[in-house]
Parts: sequence; structure tokens; C-alpha cells
Amino acid sequence: MQTIARARVSVRAAASTTAAAAPKKTLQPLNITKRTLIDSSGGRAVRNIDGEIYEVVYNAGSDSVKVVCKSALKEYAAEVGKDSRISIILESATPIAGGPPSFPQLQAVLKFSGAGPEAINGRVAMLTVLGAAAAELATGRTLLEQAGTGAGAAAAVGLMAFVTAASLAPALAGKVPTTRVFPSTTDSYPDQQMPYFWTALAETINGRAAMVGVAGIIANELIRGAPVF
Repeated sequence: MQTIARARVSVRAAASTTAAAAPKKTLQPLNITKRTLIDSSGGRAVRNIDGEIYEVVYNAGSDSVKVVCKSALKEYAAEVGKDSRISIILESATPIAGGPPSFPQLQAVLKFSGAGPEAINGRVAMLTVLGAAAAELATGRTLLEQAGTGAGAAAAVGLMAFVTAASLAPALAGKVPTTRVFPSTTDSYPDQQMPYFWTALAETINGRAAMVGVAGIIANELIRGAPVF
């Protein structure tokens, strides 16, 4: 009897653990069945749900259904119920590339608390160190002396504008969503060895070092009154 009781407790504990580990799944019905999608709509249909436009696509090769919301630039996995009705899994939303981003979307990636400004400043600083070294070797003028001229100030503004435009170009061209313009330092690399150099973390470290370097060059030249290079 004790053995049976322990077995029941073990089964209940295992069931509780499985239920706790099950991922949350919220379904949004799309008012279309898989049979209708294949037979009547030719494997592709559009549904308007709460003002959002969803494109439902059937893939005959994998016998699967995917749903794309172009207005929100998101793709969803779909679930086909026992009654053949299709629903999207809201937690499966992944960003997709679309047209040019809106102004609010650009504001979101360029806000001060995000990764965008630091990435842009770091890239500008890395180019500034290289440009300052070349200009000082060629002219013998300090970094502040160069920036104090009209041409130097225009070059600084132009460099910032160029780096910002180049950084946002993939999103402006609709190639990637704005959320992926500046890669995260915590990105993972499944099924492959993590690259050592071309990573967001490496760029962040190099950018911070370059920003400190620019500040160090200016401080050194103010104290010494002579160019570093």
C-alpha cells in the first residue's frame, strides 16, 4: 500500500511539474478553417481582426500554417484546432522586416535608455580616433584646433550624420525591423561557435574604449598644448 501511495504522489508531482513548465499559450481565432484556406482560398487568405490585418498562408510542403501581421510587422505560429479552425499563438510573435519604419519606431530605438545612442557614439568615436590621428600627423594641429575651424566642425557634424544614417539604413530600407538594427550584447548563437570579433559585445567594448580614448586625447592635448600624434 505504501508503494502504491508513493507512486501516486510521484505521478501527481510529475504532473504538477509538467503543468508548471508548460509555456503560456494565448490563442487568437482567425475565423477561418484550414480546409477553407486550402480549398477555397488557394492556400492564402486575409483576415481583419480588431483592426489588424493578418495574412494566413498554408505551406503544403510542411503541411503548416503561418500568419503574418504586416501592420504590426510580426509573424505568428498558428494552431489548428480539432474543428480545423486556425488560431494564432500570440506569444509566438517574432518581428519581421517590412516597409520603412515610422517616426515613433525610430524614436524607440534612438531613446537614451536604449542601445542605439551608445552604439552610434561608439562608432563615431572609433572613426574619430582614426581621423584625428591621420589629421594630426598631416597638419600637426590638436583635435580641438581641428574641430574649432569651420571645416573641422562641418566634418564632425557630417561624420555623426553619416554614421547615424548608415546605422539606420537597414531599417529605413525595410530589410530588418527596427528592433534588430542595433544587435543586443546578449544575443545567442545556436548551433554554431560564438564568433570572437564580430559581435555586438565586441563592438560595445571597442566603442566605449574609443570614447574614453577621445576624451583622453583632448585632456592630454589641453595639458601639454601639443598634439598626441
